[in-house]
Amino acid sequence: MPLMSERAKRLLRSIAGSDAKSRHVGGAVAHEMMEQQTQRADSDVERDEQTDVHVGIASHRGPRDRNEDSAAVSWQGDFLAISDGIGGAPFGDVMSRLACNAAVATYDSGADVHEAFETANEVASLVAGLLGERSGATLLLAQRSGTTLTILSAGDTRGYLLRDCELMPITLEGRIAPGSNALGKAIGYGPIEPDETSVELACDDRVVLCTDGVWEYLTQER
Repeated sequence: MPLMSERAKRLLRSIAGSDAKSRHVGGAVAHEMMEQQTQRADSDVERDEQTDVHVGIASHRGPRDRNEDSAAVSWQGDFLAISDGIGGAPFGDVMSRLACNAAVATYDSGADVHEAFETANEVASLVAGLLGERSGATLLLAQRSGTTLTILSAGDTRGYLLRDCELMPITLEGRIAPGSNALGKAIGYGPIEPDETSVELACDDRVVLCTDGVWEYLTQER
């Protein structure tokens, strides 16, 4: 196995300690919490008193043996990451958690959403290489600056805006064709350009960021 570069070591170290600055739900953590709460979805809510922003994370394993969804939010309250392991690929729970933690740790160190995405992808690609497996994940990052929400994404983890009782998609579908499970992009396979979108937020807007375990099984109305 080749020696890791100093940059690779720094990327891996960026993951360590990230839970101290972020709230995370996913994998075994979510499963343990669900068991303790009698199968009720884990929920963690933060409030930014200055701007009156509420942030919540919830996850449920469903019928699968392992929860491959992960999410994290910066303690600054203006940056969120959500990821899902790729179906059929090994270590999906590991890849999604690594991606979220690396993205939030990078953002908390002073980087912007683009640098956070690049670092998360590089961490996922590095670890996949070390494992010797073709394993990856979806990744969606959302950064709020004032009233502007910027979203970078790869894969079929999606964002929606709920305004005046109308739910509107604000990201691409992320799959190569309707009815197909194949992703157009994913992290963990080398450099990629994420899909990018932005939306201006209004008072009382709600933004829903979710994996295919939500949007694929629930109707727009639900």
